Amino acid sequence: MPVRVINEENFDISFLEVGCVIRKGTRNGKATEMRDNGVVVDWEEWTHPLTCAVLDAGPALYKKEVIHQDHLYGQLEVISRPMSFVRSRSITEVQRDERNHIEIERMLVRKACVLASEELIAEGEMRGTRAEHERNSLLLVHRAHIIHVRIAEEAQGGNRPHPILSSSSKALYGSQTMLEPYKFSLKGANAKRTRDETKLGASIYKWVAMYRDEGEEGLYDDYRNCGANSGHTDELRDFVTKVLMELEDQERQSPENLRDSVNAAILKENLDRQAQGPNEKLLPLRVSKDFVQTQRVLLGYVNRGIRNRGYDVAYRDMHAGGLGILTSRALERVEIDEYTIDLQLLMKISGAFDYLSPKEAKAMGLDGTAQRVKISAAIDVHTRCLLALLVVPEGTVNSLALTLEMVYSDKSDISDAMGCTYKWLEYGAPELIAVDRGAAYITDPAYHILNSLGITNMGGPAGKPWLKPFIERVFRTMHEKLLARFSGRTFGDAVKRGENDSQGRATLELAEFLKWMVRWAVDDYHNTRHNALGTTPREAWQEATRYKRPRTLTNKEMRQAFGEIVQRRLGPSGLVIDNIKYQSDKLIDIWKSEGHQLIETRRWSGNIGTIDIRKVSDNGKGKWETAVVCDPDWLEKTAFDVRVWNEGRRKINPEAEQTRLLEIWQRDQRSWELKAQSKLFAQPRSATTGKEMTDEHIDTYTDTAERRYAKAKLGIFWLMSWRAMPPLRHPVAKPSPTPRQTPISSTTTASWSDLGARHENAAPRGRRSCFRS
Repeated sequence: MPVRVINEENFDISFLEVGCVIRKGTRNGKATEMRDNGVVVDWEEWTHPLTCAVLDAGPALYKKEVIHQDHLYGQLEVISRPMSFVRSRSITEVQRDERNHIEIERMLVRKACVLASEELIAEGEMRGTRAEHERNSLLLVHRAHIIHVRIAEEAQGGNRPHPILSSSSKALYGSQTMLEPYKFSLKGANAKRTRDETKLGASIYKWVAMYRDEGEEGLYDDYRNCGANSGHTDELRDFVTKVLMELEDQERQSPENLRDSVNAAILKENLDRQAQGPNEKLLPLRVSKDFVQTQRVLLGYVNRGIRNRGYDVAYRDMHAGGLGILTSRALERVEIDEYTIDLQLLMKISGAFDYLSPKEAKAMGLDGTAQRVKISAAIDVHTRCLLALLVVPEGTVNSLALTLEMVYSDKSDISDAMGCTYKWLEYGAPELIAVDRGAAYITDPAYHILNSLGITNMGGPAGKPWLKPFIERVFRTMHEKLLARFSGRTFGDAVKRGENDSQGRATLELAEFLKWMVRWAVDDYHNTRHNALGTTPREAWQEATRYKRPRTLTNKEMRQAFGEIVQRRLGPSGLVIDNIKYQSDKLIDIWKSEGHQLIETRRWSGNIGTIDIRKVSDNGKGKWETAVVCDPDWLEKTAFDVRVWNEGRRKINPEAEQTRLLEIWQRDQRSWELKAQSKLFAQPRSATTGKEMTDEHIDTYTDTAERRYAKAKLGIFWLMSWRAMPPLRHPVAKPSPTPRQTPISSTTTASWSDLGARHENAAPRGRRSCFRS
């Protein structure tokens, strides 16, 4: 609560004077002396109602500043003044300011009849006797109607009465307040004798005498005392109250059941008393439902709420707000919360989501199905302006950081992209953030970012939504004004939803919902008059920031708080991030001394013109330096601008791409033809056969353990088969053919390995043959 600073020279206590009787709280006293620093008051003896501490009677100095504060907070009252005339009255007499509307209305009817009587007597239409009043009663009533219009207008301060507002109408303030009119009705003034003209004239004659003796005070009746006697004894009331305290529970029985239970308890009590003796006093046999309901009300609203719904629910719903939340400037208090909307959206890739990669689309749940999404929002309490409004994908762990980033950022580009008439210019550095105990707000990263930004974290306890009522009310307004207009509503629960197929009736896609959400916030909500402000949130923001703009952060501070850290390899041209080059003297020095080094970069998506850099090899101990983008056109650009630019670079003209590929194919064909004519091929050919050497020819004589094992196993199998065969006759040996000798010369194209490989008994290279030629 802001502290009220007041200059002591402006303390005005001229409303006090010597001899006036005052009341401070519940203690009375009389001013006896006026001084520069206060008033000497002769106080009466006073006992504290709670501690029973007794303050003795006697004079004491009532200091000037204390008088001023007590007067501001309504704790000081002047009971009487020495120079004002106060007519002595009885204890039962009521002051004029204590009268209610109905009492004054009934008095004005009587006064109109009295003034009508005086006018008719003055005009000579009748005399002032009782008989004349009885004979001219209808004439008196007719004249009283005319007079009543005038005196009713005077009683309402000269304002002509207006029709009574219905309960659903909004209240107006100041001079625009609708005043309930004073009606003319003799039925209320003299209900039993309205039709008896003689008795009505006699009543008017009596009112004339009362008005002559006591003025308007004599025309008031005892209407305020009507209905005070119910006809039931205190014993019966106590008994019914005791029974109701036993019946009031979470079953919440109907009034009829409570009445029957009370009557049953009375019957049982009477039977027990009759059994004790004939002289026992019995209770009334039956009581009405209205009487039982009256006794229920006397139990107390909160008491019945605790019994009917439990303590936790009663504490949540019936907690008194007290003074409420007071602010004196914009961004003094910002409330943040998340809300799962009661609307099914089609999670399709369209609009701005066309630039997402498949991985990003999957992370956002854009699978084409109908789903409910979660919204994170931030509201400035002083102006009621929305500072952030974004969709949080399922599984997002840094939703608080994303929301705070939007609070600090200028959102005019967003409002322009969504087609808003007004710009979203409400942003700045908040002083205090009010959040609940949600999972996104009690993590170490959440505490760290609030601490790094110098924001006071007010984490409210769970189950107490009234501690941040403004953001809760915004979500309800969004549901009523925005979501309720589209099909696919979930209605909160199955009972309200009925047979409505919310998923089947979903028609709004996520991209289009974001567009309407931003337009509703900027063009509708910010331009709707707020009852508590008396103006629109946009006008309240303009008034609060007229002489001083809200504090913001530098680009380097935004990178420290919301920057994304990635690693890039340093090259001679600097660093490249998303095809954007960055260079600085620090990077040049690192390149000259260490070459291709891994550099840790920190870049804020809101402004990619500058980044922070440091070497990965420093293990986080190095100081962050600043590097600037090489192309000055990228200064003050955002990461979304880079994404759109890169997407445009990846677009391919189908006709041009087809022409390019056909040209490549024709070029390859001509190259193959030229190589074939020159006997040049990509793979080597055998000198003798002219066949291309394949991989099978190359590794034919490669020796491995697996091949040795396979040959050994094959040899054992052959030997066992040979032993099982019958003996064979040996044929006559033929002389071996003489191998063809090839002369070796410098013009021979085959290598030495080729010469050995052409012999059928040639050994593998690197090993000696077991045959001799």
